[in-house]
Amino acid sequence: EINKKLLEQESIVRDEETKLENKTTQHHVLNSKIATLREQHNKDIESFNEVQANYYRIGANIARLEQQIKHTKERQEQLTKDLAEVNQNWQETTSHQGADQNQIELLASQRVELEANIADGQEVLEREMQELQEAEQQAQSWQKNWDDFNANNSKILQQLEVEQTQIGHLEQRIVAETQNLEKFKSELASLDFIALNSEIEQINGLLQGLQDNQNKLREEVTNKQQQITSIREGIQKLSGMLDQNRNKLQALNGRKSSLEALQQAALGKNDTVLLDWLKQHNLEQRPRLAEELQVTSGWETAVETVLGVYLEAVCVDGIASVIPEVKNLTRGNLTLLDQDLQVQSNPRLNIATLASKMNSKRSLGSLLSGIYIAEDINEALAMQSKLNHDESIITKSGIWLGAGWLRVAYDDNPKIGILQRERELQELYANIEQVQNDCATEEQELAAQQTSLMTLEEEHQKIQQQLHVLMAEYSDTQSKITAKKTYLQHLEDRALVLKKEIESQDNNLIVLREQLTVSLKNKEEASRQKMTYDLERQALIQSQDQIQQRLVAARDYSQKLQQDVSSFTLRLQLLQTQVDYLNQSLDRANKRLASLKEQQGNLEASLDQAQAPLVDLEKELQSELEQRLAVETDLNLAKQKTVNIEQELRELEKENIESQETNEKIRMFLEKVRMEREGLLVRSTTYGEQVAELDLKLEDLHAALPAEAAVVEWEEKITHLTSRIERLGLINLAAIEEFEKLGERKTYLDAQNQDLINALNTLEEVMHKIDHDTKARFKEAYDGINLKFQELFPKIFHGGKASLEQTADDLLETGVLIMAQPPGKRNSSIHLLSGGEKALTAIALIFSIFHLNPAPFCILDEVDAPLDDINVQRFCSLVKEMAKTIQFIFITHNKLTMEISEQLIGVTMQELGVSRIVSVDVDAAVTLAGAEK
Repeated sequence: EINKKLLEQESIVRDEETKLENKTTQHHVLNSKIATLREQHNKDIESFNEVQANYYRIGANIARLEQQIKHTKERQEQLTKDLAEVNQNWQETTSHQGADQNQIELLASQRVELEANIADGQEVLEREMQELQEAEQQAQSWQKNWDDFNANNSKILQQLEVEQTQIGHLEQRIVAETQNLEKFKSELASLDFIALNSEIEQINGLLQGLQDNQNKLREEVTNKQQQITSIREGIQKLSGMLDQNRNKLQALNGRKSSLEALQQAALGKNDTVLLDWLKQHNLEQRPRLAEELQVTSGWETAVETVLGVYLEAVCVDGIASVIPEVKNLTRGNLTLLDQDLQVQSNPRLNIATLASKMNSKRSLGSLLSGIYIAEDINEALAMQSKLNHDESIITKSGIWLGAGWLRVAYDDNPKIGILQRERELQELYANIEQVQNDCATEEQELAAQQTSLMTLEEEHQKIQQQLHVLMAEYSDTQSKITAKKTYLQHLEDRALVLKKEIESQDNNLIVLREQLTVSLKNKEEASRQKMTYDLERQALIQSQDQIQQRLVAARDYSQKLQQDVSSFTLRLQLLQTQVDYLNQSLDRANKRLASLKEQQGNLEASLDQAQAPLVDLEKELQSELEQRLAVETDLNLAKQKTVNIEQELRELEKENIESQETNEKIRMFLEKVRMEREGLLVRSTTYGEQVAELDLKLEDLHAALPAEAAVVEWEEKITHLTSRIERLGLINLAAIEEFEKLGERKTYLDAQNQDLINALNTLEEVMHKIDHDTKARFKEAYDGINLKFQELFPKIFHGGKASLEQTADDLLETGVLIMAQPPGKRNSSIHLLSGGEKALTAIALIFSIFHLNPAPFCILDEVDAPLDDINVQRFCSLVKEMAKTIQFIFITHNKLTMEISEQLIGVTMQELGVSRIVSVDVDAAVTLAGAEK
């Protein structure tokens, strides 16, 4: 079979190799086409670049000429405006010069008049200043007398006020001290020491009763605790004994399981075919002979040697009813023993027979007839000569001999030890039953002890609670008596303090009354002095009014004169300042007229020079425009050719990738078939070596096999025999359970492993697909953006070139470099561009990305902020072109950008802190402006 499979695998390998060679050849052909197309593509790109460079050069010349023409026209307009402005300034300066001369003559006459007024005012001011000085001296003398009077009067008033305050304070203190004295005497009289002492004696009696009850409860708690401890020790001892019996019962059950497994194997109870037959005929519960047989201790080996396979005989009631069914049994060994069979066995020799060492419910005379026993081999040999041909002797050690024959069986027969195991099993059953009874008794006693323990613990807890209540009541009573004693001590201390305070208050009242008498005398003396000073005050106030009136009149008149003189002087200075300013203005006007005359001549000469080159520039511009139309046609043709080749190249590369994937699948399948073929070859070689080691030939062995031979059936036989052989060794009681658990765990782990392998394969396939799709989508997006970027950049800059470059060959790890070269620059990085050039490059790139995935509208936030006017115009032209298919909303402060908008929305703040929206429809505004004109 393996050789047939090898031939089939060889055929598959040859077919797959042929298919792989064909696919490889197709792959090489595709690679050759791709290389040819790439060479052609490179040549077309070089040609396209040359045409594009010429196109950009012409575009740059056109832009330069347009800029020069625009600049020339703007220059002419500016010169015309400047000349008109110079003429207007000439006229304005001449008129200002005449007005300033008239103003100077008027100010000169006003100056003479102001100088005369200033001289008269100064003479009168000197006389009034002397009068003011005399009045101020008289006022100073009065002020000195007034200050001395106020100082003395203040002392008297202060003394009077102090004495008045002192008298009021002393009177208040006397009243307060008197009230305090009465309060202290009243409080001292209210202190009741007798009632408080009585309450303390009552609480002491109650406290003693609580102490006695507390001692009784403590004794009960101690007794209960001792009982609980004793019961816990008994429970612990019973638990130890119960654990020992349970361990002993577990060991006996383990031994019983081991012996039962050995006994079942020895009695043939593991033969599934025989068991099925017995079950069909309701004989599976019938006992075996070994299970009913009782042998004298020491003679088990002899009995097992003689009976042998009969020990596993099934005991039935009547063989005749079973004999017709025996013919249905095709496999296994079956021995039936009838209970009704009675065969008499009378020994010929006066020697004990083997049957005398056995006790059975069934008659075994036909099996043990003529078998005598001997203690050892010597005794048996001495008796051998007396035996007939149908008689034999067996020793206690199992040596069986007859007339002319001897048998010794010391092999590893599993039937050996059946009777001993059966006896041990019977003993184990009895021991297990006894241990189970002991465990049940101990468990009942343990439950009773635990019930008693719970009852005692509940009683103990109740007594503890009563004790806690008494302790709390005792603590409260003790706190009360402590509080009462503390309060009594406080009252005694308070009585001493009150007595001291009463004595102190009496002394204070005597001192305060003496101080009050002294203060009243001082107050009367101060009142008399105050009356004298009041009369003197009235005289000083009358003289003050006369002096103050004279001083105020002199001071007012002097101030008026000073203000008049200062006003005249200030007006004189102002006139002089105006005259100086007018003189300076006349000088500046003369200089300005000379400058304007010179500017007028220069502007007229420049205006004549600016008109000369305009005609030549327009002719040159027309020529360049015609050349650009011709070059633009060539550029479109070259570009279309490049795009066609790129499209064909992408299709070939896609076909190339599919061819690679097909080749890879064929290689993987071919490798798998080769591995299977190698495995079959190794198996064939191994089987051939095994046949050779047996000195056989494969053809002879194949011819000798039965026609109905089946590999599966023979393997089952081998497995069955192997399992029976393995049972002869030591038996692990937990092996079956462990095997089942390990089998379940292996099945679970195999399923988990298969799930993980399936998941891993799925993930790898998904990753491969994602990588493939990512590369394809990235390549498609990259090529589209690069193509559009190469198109937009020269359009914005009117020349130059730009492109995107990858930093690595792997599309999943590559970065992207932006290469931008405006016209006239050969920079190698975008970082070498100016701010405006960077902004325009970024705009070109963003719009290229936008073209790849367009949206219905686009928002631009101050994109034109870093651009100058020329670059703003380029930006605006790009936006206007894209506005045909996209709605633009842009935020800007640039007037040029605002001009291309169709709707203006502005924000103004006419009032501080209040913003308002102003909306303007540009088309409507232009229509309205045209209507007004």
